[in-house]
Amino acid sequence: MTVIRYFVLLGICLVFWQARAQETTIYNSPLNYEETCEKLQDILQIKGFINDEFKTVEYDKDTSELNIRVRTFEFSDSYIMNGIVMCEPTAAIDMPFRIAVWSEEADVYIGFVDPIWLKRRYLIRGCDEILSEYSKTLIRIVNETIRRD
Repeated sequence: MTVIRYFVLLGICLVFWQARAQETTIYNSPLNYEETCEKLQDILQIKGFINDEFKTVEYDKDTSELNIRVRTFEFSDSYIMNGIVMCEPTAAIDMPFRIAVWSEEADVYIGFVDPIWLKRRYLIRGCDEILSEYSKTLIRIVNETIRRD
C-alpha cells in the first residue's frame, strides 16, 4: 500500500510541476483593446524591437462568436535570444519573444510566458542572468503599455 501511495504522490507532484512550468504572467489593461495594441506596438518601436522579424497575428477578428479578440506581437532582441540559445540550442524553438493582447467582453489583458518556463522546459543550466534580463525586458514593456500617461 505504501508503494501505491508513493506513486500517487509522485504523480501529483509531477502534475503540479508541469502546470507550474508553463506559467503565464497576465496583466489587466486599463486601456481598450485597440489602444492597448497600438501602445504596445509604439513601445516596441521606441525600444527598437520592430525589425524584419517583427510581426503581429490577429486571431478570428471577425468570426469570434464569443466577442474575444486576440493579437500576438512577435519580436526579437538578438543579444538576449543569442544568449539563451548559446545556453541551450533547443530553446530556439520558443523564439522570438511573444506578448499577447486579448479582450473578453469589456476586459483587456496583456500577457507573456514567464522566461523561467524556458529554464524548466529545456533544463537550462546557468544562464540565470540572461533569463532574468529577458524577464525584466518583458515586464518593462508590459508595464509601460498599461501605464496611463
